[in-house]
Amino acid sequence: MYVRRTASLMPAAIFLVLNQLLAQSERGNLILENQEIRVEINTSENASKAFGEIISFQHRGIDYITESDVGFAIKAGAFVPKSGELSEVSPTSAKLISRTLVNPQGENLPVITTTLYQLLASGLKIDLTFTVTDTVDFIDGLNLRYTSTSWDTVVSRNQSGIDATIPVLQSGKVYYEALNQIYEFSNQDKQLNLLIRNPYQSMANLNNRRKRIIDFDLIVLWAIEPLKAKEPKGPKLASMIVPGVELRRELELILGNRFPATSIPENYHFYFSAYPNSSEQIIAMAFDDIPFKRWVYPLSSDDPNTPVQKYLIRLLEDHPKMKMSWVVVPDPITSPGALATPDYPKGEWWNAHGYNRLATAAPDYYKKWLLDIENDRVILGYEHRVRLAAHGYHHTPEMEWDPAHEFQYYDPYGHEMTIRKMKEDYEMIGLTKKSLRWFRFPGFKHTRSTIEALIRHDFILFDSDRYYRYPPVVLYYSDEGKIWNISVGWEGDSPTPYSRMHDILSRGKIVMTAGHPYRWFDYGSDEAYAKRSEQFSKAASDFPQLDYLFPDDIGTFADETYDLANFSQTVIDSSYYFSFSGKTTLGQTIVLETQQQISTHRKARIDGMDVESQRVDGDKIFFVLPELGPGPHLFEVPFASEPVDPDALITDFHLFPNSPNPFSGSTNFLIRLRREGTISLEIFDLLGRKVKTLLLNQRLETGFFELTWNGRTDSGERAANGVYIARMVAEMSQQTIKLVKLR
Repeated sequence: MYVRRTASLMPAAIFLVLNQLLAQSERGNLILENQEIRVEINTSENASKAFGEIISFQHRGIDYITESDVGFAIKAGAFVPKSGELSEVSPTSAKLISRTLVNPQGENLPVITTTLYQLLASGLKIDLTFTVTDTVDFIDGLNLRYTSTSWDTVVSRNQSGIDATIPVLQSGKVYYEALNQIYEFSNQDKQLNLLIRNPYQSMANLNNRRKRIIDFDLIVLWAIEPLKAKEPKGPKLASMIVPGVELRRELELILGNRFPATSIPENYHFYFSAYPNSSEQIIAMAFDDIPFKRWVYPLSSDDPNTPVQKYLIRLLEDHPKMKMSWVVVPDPITSPGALATPDYPKGEWWNAHGYNRLATAAPDYYKKWLLDIENDRVILGYEHRVRLAAHGYHHTPEMEWDPAHEFQYYDPYGHEMTIRKMKEDYEMIGLTKKSLRWFRFPGFKHTRSTIEALIRHDFILFDSDRYYRYPPVVLYYSDEGKIWNISVGWEGDSPTPYSRMHDILSRGKIVMTAGHPYRWFDYGSDEAYAKRSEQFSKAASDFPQLDYLFPDDIGTFADETYDLANFSQTVIDSSYYFSFSGKTTLGQTIVLETQQQISTHRKARIDGMDVESQRVDGDKIFFVLPELGPGPHLFEVPFASEPVDPDALITDFHLFPNSPNPFSGSTNFLIRLRREGTISLEIFDLLGRKVKTLLLNQRLETGFFELTWNGRTDSGERAANGVYIARMVAEMSQQTIKLVKLR
């Protein structure tokens, strides 16, 4: 379907808005409908339906949600909204508020759920806000559930293409998806597309264990059992939220006929990219165990006994875009024979790990090297592409607790002391928070107490070995903050690493690859190095938009993107418009999906400034945003059209489109006169009432004239938000243009 750019586009949209009706059904539920769409939303006490659940969704009489379906119901374990209030009604939207979530026993969870439903010409927009009024532990997670028997196939896709195609006719599999924008539910007769405009809020669990039934859970907060932990395990790895925290989700249900999964489901879509700087795939790398017993400061000698170190540096030299995180621990094992050296105590391998303290046992040149890396001192040419990370003392500092502890028991005091000692060791060397932003779990055995200790000490990301089991990025909350978890695959230690990496990249996911450098390079083998280097050369060749990020940068980007909030998108005359709020840094990228050509001679603009960086990839255009404040912000993308040549104008008097449009403060008009004439320029509302006179029967000479409207009426009052008409009357001719004033 293509965007219409005719003069009748806006009046048609206005006609639809003015003719929409809001009513109540016989069951007391809320009805939103226009000429083609009818939506019924539960607002009554109904034992089988949650308050705010979509009971029916009809397009031209065809049901998209049936009576047996669960129509986007909010669930926190057994807790659901049971009652609430209709707080705001307009011809286009309705806001529903539920003051608590209630379980079957009548117990309350202190969460206010605010849902704004807005009926569009092509579907329904749903904005959800969860506001916590008292400390609450989401021990069973918080989901938005949709269950349906209406579909044969679900396609999940993102900016890089199709992630997965799920045949509902089969059964017996659970799919975990993240960093997706659109889920396409389809059969031979109809299609319903679910658009999520912020990919870091789009984690989903698709379950078709029952044949012909698809359970779709949009996961607002995650909750799982502790990974590989031993008793006592403590609480689940759930999210504890404190009063004042707000969680937002913005969805749009878009109606469409059946079409190939790779085509565009509607006119156009804006959303934030999952990756910065218009990248479409991301690799993050972590090398575990950077030892000081077998590692030398590179300028100190050309020691032939450090071949692994040389290969690691060579990998950076041979791949200019590559970035690495080096996980620093106190003197880990570097070879099977290391246990036999007198420097290590007798016993099994874990007794050697972490035996020597970094601050007290490492040589000065090694400490200096770490400081050079942290401070990006480019001595050998690669230091700025390396970042340090923490290992968590493999296994505890100087064996002060159970030597096999490895974070696998629920032990709040022990985990707090372990991480505190690790930080103290780093700080004694002079390392700062820059090197303590992400945390590598030894053996991936941990409980909730470890996560809460990491949050207290300002870590932004930790990892766990979960590829193919869960989404690549998960958010956890604590009463002291939040932290991201990333799935890591040990491709570097596996015999055939690229096949798995290629599969993950082809699905548009983050590859977090890790390994021990001595295993990557087989203790210093040219053949092993060639295989590893080819792995990344192949990835760069297969995925031209591939980029590298430090693991902690992924956490930072997820944090900042997560807080971006969309307002609306619209088409006015010859431009797309997209409004949002929130700060932008780190190369945040807006993606526009459209089959319409965009202008090649007029740049996209954000808040009136040209957007310099854009890239076209098929039906997708990627725009890299500059650094912006909290907003709100207005983004404009002009359609393709022939450039206006003032000397080629047919009429003697011409009014150019105002800029910016839409606008919130003031907007400018440009008039061209090919001969002297008497000009009037006035602003009217859609009812034909005059709002502002900018020119009235004024005699102007040949040339260009620019005028500004400050958004105020002739009486000096601020004009209301909405659509206006600017009319220029010149001699015996007149010309009108439409303009939109926002808040």
